[in-house]
Parts: sequence; C-alpha cells; structure tokens
Amino acid sequence: MQSDRAFEAAELERDVAYEMMSAELMMRFVGRGLAVALLPAAIARSSPDVRVLTLTDGPSRVEYLAWSRFNPTPATRAFLSAVPA
Repeated sequence: MQSDRAFEAAELERDVAYEMMSAELMMRFVGRGLAVALLPAAIARSSPDVRVLTLTDGPSRVEYLAWSRFNPTPATRAFLSAVPA
C-alpha cells in the first residue's frame, strides 16, 4: 500500500483502526470525528464539514490503465497509442 510505504519512509508509526475500500465512507467517518485519512483531493474537498491539509511531500498515487483483452475497440486502440507506457 502506498501510504504504508510513505509512513515507513518517514519513519513514522501509525495506529490503523479502520481500512475501507470506499473513500466516501471514509469521509463520513472523518466528518464525524472518528478518523483522519489520506484521500485524493477531489474526495477530501467534497465536504464542508472537513478541514483539508495539502501534503506537499505526501505519497504519490499510482494509476493503472485497464481494458478488455478481447477485441479492443478502435477508440481503445487509439487511446492506448496516445498513452506513454
């Protein structure tokens, strides 16, 4: 997990009480004062009840591109040719 590596690199320990796959659910926990979270900007800024701090040296996010192996469409092939690998 990217945040695990970021904490290790900073030589920090963390006490994980919740792990969630839904950023929206995590925001509800944060908004109720039950958690703090590392979240993408679009999610973190979605609630007026939550204070947001921009991390200038935070973990980077890795994105993956996925598509069907079976008969990729012309649009898929065009997109793939435009994306640097």
